[in-house]
Amino acid sequence: MLRLPGPVLRFPGAVLRFPGPVLRFPGAMLRFPETVLRTPGNDLRTRPTDLAATYDRRMENRDRAFLAAGRIALGLVGDPAVERNWDSDSSLERMTVGMLACHLGRQVVRAAEILPVPATDPPIDKTADHYRRAAWVLADSLDDPANDRTRDESEAASGFDAMVRRCREAFDQVDDLLRSNRAQRTVTIPWQGWSLRRTDFLLTRLVEIVVHSDDLARSVDVATPTFPADAFAPVLHLLADLATERHGQARLISALARTERMPTTVSAF
Repeated sequence: MLRLPGPVLRFPGAVLRFPGPVLRFPGAMLRFPETVLRTPGNDLRTRPTDLAATYDRRMENRDRAFLAAGRIALGLVGDPAVERNWDSDSSLERMTVGMLACHLGRQVVRAAEILPVPATDPPIDKTADHYRRAAWVLADSLDDPANDRTRDESEAASGFDAMVRRCREAFDQVDDLLRSNRAQRTVTIPWQGWSLRRTDFLLTRLVEIVVHSDDLARSVDVATPTFPADAFAPVLHLLADLATERHGQARLISALARTERMPTTVSAF
């Protein structure tokens, strides 16, 4: 029997409303347990475990990759070796271990700040364009204003425990934003002055996490974390594209395949 229009399907303990028709089949019955997932226009009863699964399906691969990488980064910045060496020099010039840990952890904090805010203008076309335009990439001196480390220094002065607490709270916020589908599709990067699609913005944060995790691990003499392929591969691809643009295909191929003619550098930045 086909009913038109605006039917209501009734099940034990639940009402599922559809804006269109209902097609009934002889002898068929669909049962839903008691926990409620509310979506616009519907009350759909499902198991609590199904609720998390539904949220996960709403996330894109890049969202999941960022959360996985963020967990790894939080494990690294919270390592006891980081706390022990907090005021020591890091592997990066003019940065202590504490400053570097705060800078790494801030990639999650930035995501928590930016993801819920709608973009103010259309996004740029490609992630690589972000790096072609970024002032810190174009700067040729650590004294350039684009390389200012005042925030790293002030956050490091607050200490290890404050950094860990700040990063964990931010991660929980990002996790909720992405799983609940409340993160914006396009976001504005206020310190740069342009917008990126969420997937591109999260890729820029993945670059920061992967690269600075190696910096921090080497600074405190622990193993560099291994990231899952869906977090590491896009970073590698982007860095290879940027390095090729700067140095040419021949130098990159030599660096990857020929120890006999290893170039001095193929840095992407």
